[in-house]
Amino acid sequence: MKKLTSYIKKLAPWAVAILIFVYLFHQHPPSEIIKSAATMNVPFFCAVALLYFILMFLLDTYSIAWILRIFGHRETMREMLPARGVTYLLMVVNYAAAQAAFAFYQYRKHGLPISKMLGIFSIIVIADLYMLVTLAFVTSFFTTWPFEVGGMSIANFVRIFAAATYAAFALFLLLKRWQARVGGWTGFDRTGSSSSSPPRASPIIWP
Repeated sequence: MKKLTSYIKKLAPWAVAILIFVYLFHQHPPSEIIKSAATMNVPFFCAVALLYFILMFLLDTYSIAWILRIFGHRETMREMLPARGVTYLLMVVNYAAAQAAFAFYQYRKHGLPISKMLGIFSIIVIADLYMLVTLAFVTSFFTTWPFEVGGMSIANFVRIFAAATYAAFALFLLLKRWQARVGGWTGFDRTGSSSSSPPRASPIIWP
């Protein structure tokens, strides 16, 4: 029985991946894909898409593993990569469902509270938001858009929005620094006892 359960756990992610591909090819027939591919440089597109996917996949998995280790949960990247890969396929269908599925996997596999995993995803979403704001801010000086937001050109709106978001982040850092000076660090260390200094992440271990 244990062997059967072990086989099911190993085969389940592959079964989910196959079902996702079946669903995608049902929604978008291969003939339509081939027809669209005829108008583009397929080798170049595939190379760029594959490179981008691998880079983002590794960075995303590394970020999650790093944040988990900050909170004292040891999980190697080698262990996390297959599960995260399956959720990347789920993201094609539904992004929120994929994140929830990964949170549930961590709960079943390692006993991590789903709320903590969703909190980690929130941190990553905020980091992504600041990255997008930064790219939009830089792009606003080199591109013109024929759009307006509330009577304001979109370029000016992006610059003001970027300034506001970075001002909010700077204010947050100042408040945290003031809190540390006045009252000390009020968090807890990895054993659950009170700590006078913030936790530090240990290196990510691949094996």
